[in-house]
Amino acid sequence: MTAVRSRCETVVFKYPFRIASIERLLPAGSYEVITDEELIEGSLIPSLRCVATRMIVPAPPRSPAVEMVVISSTELSIAAVIEDQEYSSIRPLVDWLDYNGYTVVTKPTKEFVDAGGRRKVKGNMDIELAVHAMELTGHIDEMILFSGDGDFRSLVEAVQRRGVRVTVVSTMASRPPMIADVLRRQADVFTDLAELQSTVGRDPSERGDVRQNGAPMRRGASRPGGAEDSIVSTREPSEKPSDD
Repeated sequence: MTAVRSRCETVVFKYPFRIASIERLLPAGSYEVITDEELIEGSLIPSLRCVATRMIVPAPPRSPAVEMVVISSTELSIAAVIEDQEYSSIRPLVDWLDYNGYTVVTKPTKEFVDAGGRRKVKGNMDIELAVHAMELTGHIDEMILFSGDGDFRSLVEAVQRRGVRVTVVSTMASRPPMIADVLRRQADVFTDLAELQSTVGRDPSERGDVRQNGAPMRRGASRPGGAEDSIVSTREPSEKPSDD
């Protein structure tokens, strides 16, 4: 019979975080992780392999204080990598959206060194956004795409063929414009961010009010800005687009 041992360690997260197998945002704090390991038989050098990883986390509302959940070591490693990345100015916005009921999809960036020896960071959500948009087409009447990337023109056209009206939000006020002409022409409606500034914008002097610990802000609190690709869907009835 193979002997199994349990190893316990404490992992500290400075910011709210997610574990893929847990369907809610977990708060910052110290977490106890129990790892079950067994000896690999027949190995020339005594070696252990992980057979199970469990984590003690705060329970959902109206449940016991804590619960023990089974996770994978990979999930824990990914969460730790994201935690180790530098604090992002957009993180309070992501936490605010998650706290207020939006579905927020994130993924870690990839770091590499180019031929000149410079450290580069790469990452986008274009494929994930396009796949999600196509999955939604059978359930929505209107889609709002926050992006100026011309590569999304084909996506907008495909969504429109399925009877979904598409509004694109970007800006022509910048130099050069952030909105690709082909995307603007393909949209049923184009809304310039400049038109929304009085509604969603805020004075730069207010940025110091954002909590630096990454905790979710309350409803109605000022939100940090950021130019990211995103989609918003709606089932509300809308007027037909004008011919101009």
